[in-house]
Amino acid sequence: MRISARTIALLGASALALANLGRIPAGALAGRNAPITLADLCALLVWIALIVGVLSRRIRIVVDGVLGAAIMFVAAAAISTGLAIDRYGFSFEIIAFFARWILYFGWYPFVAWCLTADESRSAVRYVDSALLAICAFGIFQAVFLPEFATRLPQFGDAPEWEYQGRRLVSTMLDPNFAGGMAMLALLPRLARVAEGLPERAWTMVVPAAAIVLSASRSSVLAAVVGVGVIVLARGLSRPLVKTLGVGALLLLPVIPAIVAFGTSMNKFSVDASAAQRVVTWKRAFTLFSEHPFLGIGFNATRQAQAAKGWVFIGGGDTAFDGGLLFIMVMTGVIGAALYVLLLGRGVFSARRVWRDASLDGEDRAFATATAASTAALVVHSLFTNTLLLPFVMQVLWVRFGRLAHLATERRRRLGLAIALPIVVATACDPCFATSCTTAYRVQLDGTIVDYLTAVAVPGAEVRVTFEGAEGSWETVDTTNAEGHWSARGSTSCCDRIRASAVVAAPGQSPYFIPGFDVRTLNRAGDAQLMGPWINRPFVRYGFFLEKDGSPLAGANVTFERTSGAPYTQVYMDPGTDERGLVRLDAASDRLGAILGTLAVSHPSFAAPVRIEGVVIPLQHTLAVPRTAVIVVYDRMPLPASP
Repeated sequence: MRISARTIALLGASALALANLGRIPAGALAGRNAPITLADLCALLVWIALIVGVLSRRIRIVVDGVLGAAIMFVAAAAISTGLAIDRYGFSFEIIAFFARWILYFGWYPFVAWCLTADESRSAVRYVDSALLAICAFGIFQAVFLPEFATRLPQFGDAPEWEYQGRRLVSTMLDPNFAGGMAMLALLPRLARVAEGLPERAWTMVVPAAAIVLSASRSSVLAAVVGVGVIVLARGLSRPLVKTLGVGALLLLPVIPAIVAFGTSMNKFSVDASAAQRVVTWKRAFTLFSEHPFLGIGFNATRQAQAAKGWVFIGGGDTAFDGGLLFIMVMTGVIGAALYVLLLGRGVFSARRVWRDASLDGEDRAFATATAASTAALVVHSLFTNTLLLPFVMQVLWVRFGRLAHLATERRRRLGLAIALPIVVATACDPCFATSCTTAYRVQLDGTIVDYLTAVAVPGAEVRVTFEGAEGSWETVDTTNAEGHWSARGSTSCCDRIRASAVVAAPGQSPYFIPGFDVRTLNRAGDAQLMGPWINRPFVRYGFFLEKDGSPLAGANVTFERTSGAPYTQVYMDPGTDERGLVRLDAASDRLGAILGTLAVSHPSFAAPVRIEGVVIPLQHTLAVPRTAVIVVYDRMPLPASP
């Protein structure tokens, strides 16, 4: 019986929802902190699927920035672990913790290589549903099942869970971990709201209530940091302000109850838990100072503390709190730097996605949420090692895997021949994506968007003319509701193809795009993506004016066309800002260049300066603003035009 990749993703999310309730009685790798769970078995199934896919050549290995950083981190951690075994002797818990990290990182290549783009979206949805389930059960548990973790049977010699009273622990069996999972459930919903997308109120109320009932100070702080990242990425939009405001109003009547609940748990004072963290941080810095480059070894903290004669305190018998600090202690500055690189590449990939106006709002919101979640986890793990918790790693790597699909989609839109080959142990067509060759052909796929708003333009006619050694032919397509169009035709493998196009959008004059090269293709599912074209030739141009090596701020600037393409001035700054920048937005009914003269006046000038021969090229693609630097001399002003 074959198990599809989508089914594996669903099983993994189900095991995630069970979390520590899915512990297997006979299995424990390192006491309570590392029981064998159903989630571990699903992660093992992920690796089996990866191995089968690679050996059967049904997937193609693509080493991107995230995977490259992970490989380097594993290499550094392996060396550090080898040194730890030589220093402290062999310990199974050291090897087990290292193996578990590798085991769970398998979710990243699985989502990136073994799922289609739609399946990766489903995998993220499964995980989000699992997080909501953890929050919902946690609320029920906090109300009706106090002391939940201590009521469960203990297996083997694993230590008992700490007494938590009515705190929310859910299936994580730990309030700080449960609060972290609730934070991971809340941020994607807020990111959707910030993007202007509809979101049901209960999907935000449930994780917010779970954070409050967990009485986890680190979870509250992490959620605040995550919201801050969302605001920095998408701005303080009206829907987000409204949502946060309504949430604050709903919270006001229950603040006395929250304060009383937190006070009963000593959450408004420096309790033993907080004091113990300070001690473990101090110990961590001591060990790091002795082994700064490659650390003490992956999870060799028990052996390192024993060698120092330190008495184990709290839950720090096998680890230190601190997240990246803990990683730095284990693997030194080398390992910590590589882990920061790993997380940073994911965040920068998310940044490129949320800044791409041509992508769907759902995808931009997801990218924002992934970056916010990553930053929040780094803060949360300062107080409890969430960053290396297997269940949290599963969530993070699945989301990073989805980002890999979005990054590939962006590169395709830019016309780069990069694809994610998919299909693992399924009954799908083996020629899906790019795994099989076909007859040679050309295929252009693109979108038409509004030149000002970047919103998809339906009903635009795109007429493409192909010319090659075998003759010429013409195709006509009309954009659909999402602004997509396609043009294709058959050709020979060695033919050099040139194409030109005419774009006729509703309400705009048709314009001509001159010849450009076209690649011939012979892989099923491949296409040459043209990226977003705009419905009218347009340019957003910026002039940086300098004088005597400094920005010319406060100058009045006008532009006068002398020749070239006619244009309509959409916007122009009346003067330069503190950087010496003045912006001009111009639209036209044809491609080409606008030639003209800049007239610059400034209080320090004896007379206005006219800069002739300024060239402003119009564009047909949705692109970043173009700029030019112009050095202004006031001692030799050019004569005014008659």
